[in-house]
Amino acid sequence: KEGPEQRRDLVDGWLVTFSLQNYKVLTQYKKVLTQRNRLLKDIKTQKISRTEGERLLQALNPSFLNTASELTKARIDALDIIEPLLAEAMREISGESLGNVEISVDYQVSGVSQKDSDLQRIHDSLAQRLAELQSREVISGHSLIGPHKHDISFLFAGEDSRYHCSQGQQRALILSFKMAQIMYHYRVYQSYPILLLDDVLSELDKSKQANLVRFLTKIDSQIFITTTDFEFPFDFGDRDMAIYQVEQGHVQLKSE
Repeated sequence: KEGPEQRRDLVDGWLVTFSLQNYKVLTQYKKVLTQRNRLLKDIKTQKISRTEGERLLQALNPSFLNTASELTKARIDALDIIEPLLAEAMREISGESLGNVEISVDYQVSGVSQKDSDLQRIHDSLAQRLAELQSREVISGHSLIGPHKHDISFLFAGEDSRYHCSQGQQRALILSFKMAQIMYHYRVYQSYPILLLDDVLSELDKSKQANLVRFLTKIDSQIFITTTDFEFPFDFGDRDMAIYQVEQGHVQLKSE
């Protein structure tokens, strides 16, 4: 629901967990972006002449465009991987209420979808925007194009969930994304990570809460759930479980 930076961080934090190459690309992009922004700022503040600054920019731009294109493609590929798992998890949590609603994710550059773009098309598009905006970048003193400006949309029946979903649907979507991450983590590593769910139930109705618990019983992960609602359906079957109550700073074991 907030700005695109949070959505980019959500995806970047996930894609580096299963690929060392993705981590290297993200790290290299941040490094080149920092260098480029410093140079643009130096031109703006006249620490160096515009002629010298633009010459240095021309030398730096190929590296910037290459890493920007690689990071953009890595994000798109990661979203392609997680999209069917996201839809599966959303259907599990929402149950029959979801019906045949399509759940998908879109990747946008300057407001235009790039979900189906290959690496060369991404590079060409970024190079074109760079040529169009470089004079404005010099005036503003920072980079106006690149993955740090891109956005990611979670679509519900083809509509942006930020504007066309209820609070409960939005909460179910982000929960589904985390469930999809866990499923893919298991596919890659054959083990489940620890799952932390902090007050995720407050905006889910009773049926979605029950669906979530049913879904969690299929995941052989150590799970920590916090809630203020002791009416929550703690039905995890034969799984080992402990319930603790925290009141006025004191922790008490209620049951095992």
